[in-house]
Amino acid sequence: MPTIVDLLREEPECSMAYGVLEDIVNKTSTAEFFIRVPEDDPILTSKERVPLEVRCAYIYNETAGIIIVMFTVNNDIMCETWMNYYEPSGNAKTALELLSSQEYLYINFIGDVKERRIATFNDIMTSFANMKTVCEDTPSWGMDDFDIEKLSLQNRFDVLSLWNHLALMGNKIQTSSATKHYPSNNPLLQN
Repeated sequence: MPTIVDLLREEPECSMAYGVLEDIVNKTSTAEFFIRVPEDDPILTSKERVPLEVRCAYIYNETAGIIIVMFTVNNDIMCETWMNYYEPSGNAKTALELLSSQEYLYINFIGDVKERRIATFNDIMTSFANMKTVCEDTPSWGMDDFDIEKLSLQNRFDVLSLWNHLALMGNKIQTSSATKHYPSNNPLLQN
């Protein structure tokens, strides 16, 4: 059975995914992000600190909610992943639960062969916890509704426009009828 890394290696550069990794020995789990990069990208071999920004948002439009997590890396790689809290496998629900409590965000850079894993302090943990609470309080939706809402947002925003939109939203949860603001100590997520 192919792993998330195997599947991501078949995707174009700047593709991003998330997953839940289980440490069988320590009996722990972590939510992690995976970003496809070129094999010759210095990020795979450098020992230097990786300049990284992260933004996230929850957007609900009438029929489905979408959790968007975006990263910029080295000010040149910009990528996003879309999470459906109610997707059938439950992976997004588990990932959001972990992201709302784990101390670090783990980012895995995946080349053709090389890989590099970094950890950065999860200073948006509260954002993930707020999104989890809102999702739990929202009636469930199906994959078709999620896909329609995702396509609608993708048609409205290219990656850079989506990044800027998330910056304008700040640390907000946007719904079709109202926008609720949740305070944050993270300057990246403040207006």
